[in-house]
Amino acid sequence: MAGLDLDRVYIPLRESDQTLVLSSSKLPSDVYDVIEILRSEAAPREVWTKVGRLFNSASRLSDCIRILEDALRPEMEALLSSMESDGSRKVELLVSLAGAYIIQGLEASEKETDYQHMLEQAASVLNQAEALNVNNPLLWEAKAWKEFYNNNLDRARSFFETAASIGNTSAGGKLGMAALLLNFKETSTSKSLFRSTMRDLHCPISAWLGLAHAFLANGQLRNAEEAFERVLHQSAEEYRPEAIEALVNLATIKMNSEHDSGVREALLLIKSALRIQHGAEVNLDPRLLSHASEIFYYGGEVQRAESLALSAAKIAGMRTSPETLGDIRLQLARIAHSHGSYVDALRLYKQAEALQEQSGKDRLGSQVHLGCGLLGLALQEGEKDDYIVDHLQAVLKANDKCSRARRALGVVLAKSVLRKGSLELSVAAREQRRELSKTMLQQGILEDGGDDDIPALITYAQLFELSRPEVAIASYKKAIEAYKRVGKDEPFELLNNLSALQASMSQFGEAKDTLERSIQLVRKRNRLTEGGPLGPRYVTLSYNYARLLEKVGDVNAAQEMYREITNLHPSYSDASVRLGYILLERGDLVGSEECAQKAVTSSSKNSRSFAASLLATVRAKQRAYPSLQKVLEKGSENKLDMYAEVALASFWTENLYSMEPERRNRMLERIHRLLAKVIRENPSNAVAAAGIGCFLAMNHQYSDARDVFSSVVAHRYCGNNFKVNLAHVQVEIGKGSKRRTRDASKTADSSSFQQAAKLYIDAIDKIRTANSDSELLLYLARTIFEAGDYDEALRLTQKLVHLSPQYLPLWYNFAVALQECSLAKMESNVKSVKQIKQGAAELDRAHRLFGRLRSYVPYEGSGPVHAKPTPQSTEAHYRFCKERLNKARVVLVNAEQTERTAQERLEQQKREVEHRLAAEKAEREEAERKHLEEKEALEQRQRLLDEKLQQELVQKDQNEAVSDGGDPDMPYPQEEAVLQSKKRKTVESDEDEEGAEHEENGGPRNTKRNKVISESESAESDRVG
Repeated sequence: MAGLDLDRVYIPLRESDQTLVLSSSKLPSDVYDVIEILRSEAAPREVWTKVGRLFNSASRLSDCIRILEDALRPEMEALLSSMESDGSRKVELLVSLAGAYIIQGLEASEKETDYQHMLEQAASVLNQAEALNVNNPLLWEAKAWKEFYNNNLDRARSFFETAASIGNTSAGGKLGMAALLLNFKETSTSKSLFRSTMRDLHCPISAWLGLAHAFLANGQLRNAEEAFERVLHQSAEEYRPEAIEALVNLATIKMNSEHDSGVREALLLIKSALRIQHGAEVNLDPRLLSHASEIFYYGGEVQRAESLALSAAKIAGMRTSPETLGDIRLQLARIAHSHGSYVDALRLYKQAEALQEQSGKDRLGSQVHLGCGLLGLALQEGEKDDYIVDHLQAVLKANDKCSRARRALGVVLAKSVLRKGSLELSVAAREQRRELSKTMLQQGILEDGGDDDIPALITYAQLFELSRPEVAIASYKKAIEAYKRVGKDEPFELLNNLSALQASMSQFGEAKDTLERSIQLVRKRNRLTEGGPLGPRYVTLSYNYARLLEKVGDVNAAQEMYREITNLHPSYSDASVRLGYILLERGDLVGSEECAQKAVTSSSKNSRSFAASLLATVRAKQRAYPSLQKVLEKGSENKLDMYAEVALASFWTENLYSMEPERRNRMLERIHRLLAKVIRENPSNAVAAAGIGCFLAMNHQYSDARDVFSSVVAHRYCGNNFKVNLAHVQVEIGKGSKRRTRDASKTADSSSFQQAAKLYIDAIDKIRTANSDSELLLYLARTIFEAGDYDEALRLTQKLVHLSPQYLPLWYNFAVALQECSLAKMESNVKSVKQIKQGAAELDRAHRLFGRLRSYVPYEGSGPVHAKPTPQSTEAHYRFCKERLNKARVVLVNAEQTERTAQERLEQQKREVEHRLAAEKAEREEAERKHLEEKEALEQRQRLLDEKLQQELVQKDQNEAVSDGGDPDMPYPQEEAVLQSKKRKTVESDEDEEGAEHEENGGPRNTKRNKVISESESAESDRVG
């Protein structure tokens, strides 16, 4: 029968029983020969339909359409209609022709109008079929395929369901419905339909392909791989489109696998797909070329990947899906990115992003977002930070394990907060971004590839330069190692930053080596002679090297380098400023002033500010205070920098104590307005904030001042000085609480003073200047004195007196400490004569010191004590100590008398105790003697009784022997008597021991034994009688 073989069609010959066989492998080249045979033999519509399908399976779609269209010509219509009754064969022919129109529009159209024309022809043919038989399931399946290819998936699903409700669904209908459900993410139902088709039609290749896609969508990669391999096995002997699709998907699976050979295997599969595609006489598929380009790109063959991507872009027609077009643009963008064409790559990435949004799918989302983010970060031209951040966050949202995106996000966030002059973000937003960037970079650097990401390492170091320089140093070193691994020299800027950080951490040896390495690289790149100048571009390296020499103590070499820099580069005023400071330290005020005057006219605002500060210091050394005030006021008016006004406020603050109260209050308000202005313009100015804290402390607002100083005490450079101010405020808070109530707030006062003492001690360890030790030590002694530890305060004050014995205010403080120590000992509830003597001695010494301080002229030089004692206070302390000293002497005499009386009473009690102990000892010895005598008497009596008993027993035994007629000379009776006597002695000795124990316990001794002896004597007397 015709049509049983899928690869052959049997045409029955009219007026004969024979048939003509057409094979798909041996079709005539001219389709009109076949059409003439069908006409002449009046073949039925079923044969016409099968012949058309045979040509379609041989990839001759146009010939298929000619055959089916010829069967619908009017002259053939009349003949064929007479051969069937219900018209069902015509419906099948019309459905096949509509499907051929749709496929031709999809594969061969170049314009949108051509495709729409083919769809209109398909719709017309389907309308004719619907007019013939509306209940034919093939009709609804064809309409469903038409909507499916037109991306109307909901209508396509409705038509497939209508076809299924009418009757048995064909294999094409089941495969279409399964593919449609796969697009709707209903993978389980889709797999069931694919398997049902495989069972019904003996596993067609399309069913295997659909099942593989279902497994792939469900994440079952192993099952999908086996299904794709089954497709390849069934299409091994001939070209089939399913084979190419299976190869492409297998290559994708291999490329995404974790095996090292995955990319190599994917390349082999793609090459096989390309050979099949080029070997067939069909048009190339842009999807295949795009996938091949991606795999060749990951395989390292960038040139071939670029050729394939360009070919895919060239052959992509109007009907190519937006998803495929976006994939092509992505491959081209990657290749342009790798070539360094950042602008073209960014443009292509944006096109891919737009096509992805048009398709409504997110298959390429992570790759497109990552490319846009990395390129935006590389270009930084016309791109907003938020744009880059949004793309990179989208990558992490889709794949939170993408370390490259995490590092890039950390870099862009860090750049947005490190960029100078950026006012787009608030302070809170900047801090939030800073912390987020630290987290992102820290996590990204620890993951794969982090040690080789140089921009991430450098940015991470920049984030920690101020807060944690040790972390920044480690990150910079990792970046240098990364440069060495790729065979490149590190930039001199990186080494310069690293050297500055090492110097700030007092790692001067390493800082010097790093900076010398930087200078060496500059000489190498610019072919400069050894020892010669570096040139204007690298003058900063020379200046930093001089600063480093200055820090390590080689001031002479640093001074020579500063002079060389100022001679070669007169406009580089920073060197003039540092040279001026060196001359100032050496006492050359004239030379220092010349350097400051030279730098104050610099074009650099910062240099002018430093020069003005130097000039102000020189004026202060010269005691030219009016000129100093003019310099500071001029700097404030010219707004050299934010610290010029702070310096003026500081100068006014230092002179407040010499002003009248009314003028002092006006000056305080002026200082407050000036500092508030600085804070408004620059909220991060810690020095100005500390000035506000000083203003609050002067107005006795100590709690607010404490909050201000606590907020700036962590400042890297000025934090130690702020700690001293915070300690001052803590002392004043403790003193205020102590004045309000001494008992209830004892704990609180102690806590405030303890915190202040810790801050002073920390400042003493970290601040090293000419007068800092004495001044801070005095502050610490005052704090401990206010806390009530007068002995420790006295020790510290005595140490200060040894450091500056010529400064009389220290002797005054020492005398006050002696006075308070004495009073503490004298007024103690529990005190000894030793304490009273020590207190009296301290009070006497304080009295003598105050007496001498009355007659001496106070020392007017500079010292650690700002508030000098007045003659009135000294006189008051002298009289007080004199009065208390007289009382102390009386108290001492009374205490000594009381102590002598107590000592005598103690000695008397001691003698009485000794006498009583001696009497008790004599009584014990007499009792022991009597006990021994009694014991010896008892032992003597016992021995006499034993001897008497022994004699009686021997006599008794002899008498018995004589009466029995025995020989008195026989030894036996005697031996028996002796044995019995020994036995009795043993019993008696045991009884003696028991009696002794009983006597020790308080009972009479030998009672039981005496009873035994008396009984034995009575028995003996009875026997004799």
